[in-house]
Amino acid sequence: MILFVISAATLVYEGQEPLGFVVYELRDDQISYYSNGNFSINFTIDSTDSYIFTITARGDLAGPDAPNMKLYVDENYVGNANVTGSWVTYEFYYNMDPGTHRLDIAYTNDYYNFPDDRNLYVDEIYLEGDYNLTPQIFIDFSNEVKEIDLLYGLNEKDRPTEYWNNSIVQDYYKDLDTRYVRIWVKDYNDPIKDLVAYNWSGSGQYNFSNFERNVQAVLQDIGAKVYIGFEGCPAELSQGNQCNGDNAPNDISGCADYMAATVNHFNNICTNGTWNFCGDFSDWYWGIYNEPDCAGGWANWTGNHAYITFFNEAYTRIKTLVPSASVGGWDSCGIEPGSSKLTLFLTESTPDFISWHNYNYDSKRISYTIPNNISAMIDTFDSTLPKILSEHNINGTWDPSTDPAIQNQQGAMWMGSALLWLIQTDVDLELFFEGTGHNNSWGFGLWSSLESENYMTTPAYDVRELFTAHNSIGSSIYQSYSHDQLTEVLAVQNPNKILTIVNRRNRTMVVNITTDSFFGDVNWLNNASVLEHTGINVKIPLEGLEVLFLELDDTYRSIVAPDFGILVDGVEYDDNVLTGVHMVTLLHDTIPRLNFSYDFTNEVLDLSDVRITASNSSRGSITVTDMTLEKDIYVPLVLNVTLCLKDSLNTTISEMCDGADEIEMNCTLDAEYECSLEPGFYVIRGLEHSAIKEFGCAESWNCSDYSDCDNGTQNRTCIDLNACGTYVNMPSENQSCNCTENWQCTSWSTCANSQQSRSCVDTNGCGIEATRPSELQACEEQSAPETTGGSPIVFKGGGSPSIFKGGFIPTKEEEAEEVAEPDTEEVEDTEEVPQINQTNETQYTGAYFLVEEEEDNANLVGEAYTPSVGHVQRIVNGRIIISILLFIAVSAFAVYMYEKKDYGLPYENKMQLHNFINEALNKGFSQHRIREKLRSVGWNRNLIYHEMDDVLTSRHTKTRNFIKSIKR
Repeated sequence: MILFVISAATLVYEGQEPLGFVVYELRDDQISYYSNGNFSINFTIDSTDSYIFTITARGDLAGPDAPNMKLYVDENYVGNANVTGSWVTYEFYYNMDPGTHRLDIAYTNDYYNFPDDRNLYVDEIYLEGDYNLTPQIFIDFSNEVKEIDLLYGLNEKDRPTEYWNNSIVQDYYKDLDTRYVRIWVKDYNDPIKDLVAYNWSGSGQYNFSNFERNVQAVLQDIGAKVYIGFEGCPAELSQGNQCNGDNAPNDISGCADYMAATVNHFNNICTNGTWNFCGDFSDWYWGIYNEPDCAGGWANWTGNHAYITFFNEAYTRIKTLVPSASVGGWDSCGIEPGSSKLTLFLTESTPDFISWHNYNYDSKRISYTIPNNISAMIDTFDSTLPKILSEHNINGTWDPSTDPAIQNQQGAMWMGSALLWLIQTDVDLELFFEGTGHNNSWGFGLWSSLESENYMTTPAYDVRELFTAHNSIGSSIYQSYSHDQLTEVLAVQNPNKILTIVNRRNRTMVVNITTDSFFGDVNWLNNASVLEHTGINVKIPLEGLEVLFLELDDTYRSIVAPDFGILVDGVEYDDNVLTGVHMVTLLHDTIPRLNFSYDFTNEVLDLSDVRITASNSSRGSITVTDMTLEKDIYVPLVLNVTLCLKDSLNTTISEMCDGADEIEMNCTLDAEYECSLEPGFYVIRGLEHSAIKEFGCAESWNCSDYSDCDNGTQNRTCIDLNACGTYVNMPSENQSCNCTENWQCTSWSTCANSQQSRSCVDTNGCGIEATRPSELQACEEQSAPETTGGSPIVFKGGGSPSIFKGGFIPTKEEEAEEVAEPDTEEVEDTEEVPQINQTNETQYTGAYFLVEEEEDNANLVGEAYTPSVGHVQRIVNGRIIISILLFIAVSAFAVYMYEKKDYGLPYENKMQLHNFINEALNKGFSQHRIREKLRSVGWNRNLIYHEMDDVLTSRHTKTRNFIKSIKR
């Protein structure tokens, strides 16, 4: 906390006056040391602690050394500082006990050698306690202070060629939200009068080509407006024959005419249509002279105030030609509070705006204290006058070769602090000095002017870009306060709530922020990386000399967890505000992964850094990082084996579960952790850090297809490819089924003794006869026998044709639809089932099946006899008429061959069937599907089952032999 603040304006001090000189005195609100001496003050503290003295001081430089300031507490030496020519804040640290103490600030190295005089000046003294504690920042978003109306701008001086056609530099201007560019009428920009003799009074012709290109680049390419500042009068019209602010004009009328003609020229091209990008010409600012009050040939302001005389002359001439022009001044080199010059200027002139310059390391002084005092003075004359800080930077005596502050972190910190204070004032326009820096040195610039340096930007540029982006015009400023004067804060909203925090201490610390509306997350808008927050208190890390931009997300969520679903007490969380204790469940891939209890009373649950990785493929595992709350973890149950658990920050688990902090456990009560089984999951309780993985041999079962339904049961064979020797996850090898009888019968026999007979077989083998057809029927004997068998099949081979009665007889349509097309519902993207019968003439290793006509219930019969060729007839679109004797003979032969074990099928055709079944299995067709296809085209059921068993036996034998060879 700040114990006290001493201002020179209110000090009561002791002093010495040796040798008749004043050692120090109160002057312009500062303690002024004009010779060696010391200032003393007593103060009281009430606790033992570490304290910091913060003193703002500057000096008059003379001789080889800088003014030296020494600090003593109770006559004990604390420290010293060599001060610069600008106001700088110095810090001194000291441990003190409770009681009253005496502070001495001594000046000990005075120097005087006319006209050189070394002096010391002290402005403010701060004493703070407990400087090692976290600084406290308080923000009240219910109390709006003002709206940001400050326009941001830059000086470009006299280097227009740097941005005429340079898109890189023009983009810099745009990225900084540049609303105005101050162009200096000097040197390269000077209008040239086409007269041999320099007589500037009266009318004349001027060449504005260079000047126009400069202004056009600002208006058209950058999209900003212009502040045109006349550096002075042309050299030939100046007393010192130089165009600068130090030299008063030697021809007041001529110089006033020169300025009026310049303003009138641009007004004409903006109003006559030559330029259509001027905007409102009254928004242009015209500044009369630059810093005429610093030094040079101007008369004393309090006497023959020549500048005011000239300003009034130029103002009148300009307004006569262009009444809408905004004309003002005087671009003072530094108006101090209570300035008599400003009072005189406002009393004897009627400017349209007031402009001044401030340079100093003390960002708050030049950007807040002085502007507020100037605003108060201006408002006593005319509160509507625009207030323009037309040059603004760190130090007026800055030298880039010895003090490159603008190019380092000091300049970045200063930029953030200066703008933070300035937007809280009534200043209307700020013009930083400057944009493009001088070659090599960068000057005061925010970027280099050299292409060889890639127009490199400074840290101050980066801060300015962030500041103008997040503290834009129209934003509302809310009340904020820091108990630490060197930790500054600005709170705005437009529409998001943004905090700008400036650390002016050159050390790393953590600042604690308290705000009335923080319930959500913080988005880092620059290089910050760590965040801790509890409820409405936020702890922010700050590096030394840092500017931090934060975005407060106050959507009033009690839980911040962007990467996974959330259940609160079993119900999906709807971003509402929670109070009290609730059970929180986090989902990963819509599956509950962890549970924990949380008390939301004045608390925000920040899960934005939590990561959950879960797997349930080859083995169940889960890893949870960046969450130290005690919780229950759900691990997918895949292997049903032991678990490897690691409850530490390092969540990588070794392959053998023998690493550091790794525990192999069964899912039972454990001394430290509790594990239980729930459907599909292990549930482990008591974890803070979380990494768990199933550990052991993973069974990998491969099963054949189920057999056909037999007596209400289907069977299959399953093999563990990993040969774990366990059967925890072994699939079932049988299942119940509902069998539907499918009876297939031969043709009726010849009527004999008034009866016919036939044989019927259940092709599904259900083992029941509920729907078995009759195998006997009454008949009347006929005089001529009928043909009742299937159509003949002719095997054409190398010799005489062989005729088979019945057997394999698909029609042409059935061949195309049933056999040629695999079951696409069962196996996707699979080639067609191997074809045994491709067309009406299907080749079987040298034999052709010639299909004459389809007969239902056809059975393949075996060995052929060879009748004479004349007994064979082929009819394409009709029935075959065969003699009764031949029909009886073939039918009897078929019945005989049906009973044979090899079914009378030639070996090559039998192997064809064997290979067909094996290839179909390889392509993924089920056994049932293969059998169904073969039966649908007339193959014998028993023959199909016989060959199917042979194929499966051969395949299983090969698998077992392969596994045995691996085990060996």
